[in-house]
Amino acid sequence: MIVWVKEDIPAEAITPDVKNNFDRIDSRIAKCERMIDDLLDYAHAGSDDAAMALTDLAKFIPDIVNDLAIPSTFSVEFDIRTAPFMAAYTPLSLGIRNLINNAVKHHGRECGKIRVSAVTEGRFAVIKVEDDGAGIPPGAQERIFKLFHRATTQTEGHGVGLAVTRRLINAHGGSIVAEASADLGGACFRINWPCVLMKEIKDE
Repeated sequence: MIVWVKEDIPAEAITPDVKNNFDRIDSRIAKCERMIDDLLDYAHAGSDDAAMALTDLAKFIPDIVNDLAIPSTFSVEFDIRTAPFMAAYTPLSLGIRNLINNAVKHHGRECGKIRVSAVTEGRFAVIKVEDDGAGIPPGAQERIFKLFHRATTQTEGHGVGLAVTRRLINAHGGSIVAEASADLGGACFRINWPCVLMKEIKDE
């Protein structure tokens, strides 16, 4: 609708103030659209109908990173020590994707380091996404997973992404916690994802 309004206004009437107001409207509409998309993701995240596939994290995680628009000023390193296992491909991919995007978005600087590691502990693959950024304020490690909650009032976003991520992971038998990165000094998100299935998978 805003496009139609712009088209109906003569070019000479679009002063800098008018243009600024249009830009603000465009920005707010885009934010509303992103919030709607995030809420739809959250509503769907509890679904357990994702297809299972043999997943090799040593290839799977770098492929995710290659598909992301990570700034060239950030380096991403991998330390993957898990054997391939059956997993719900899409939820695991979305969860890791959200965490890596967050590591860039909330880093606090225009350049930085991200490390993604994975090891097997019992029946779980333990996947960590760490960074050398500003980290998570004390006392906020659990709050940031709640819908519409953010680490601080200065944090960008709607407070939906991590709620979606936790719901996705929990719905498929896993868990996620936030803590400080002992090695890099920033944030560390640790996913426990089941690599040994405990329930029968229905045939298609």
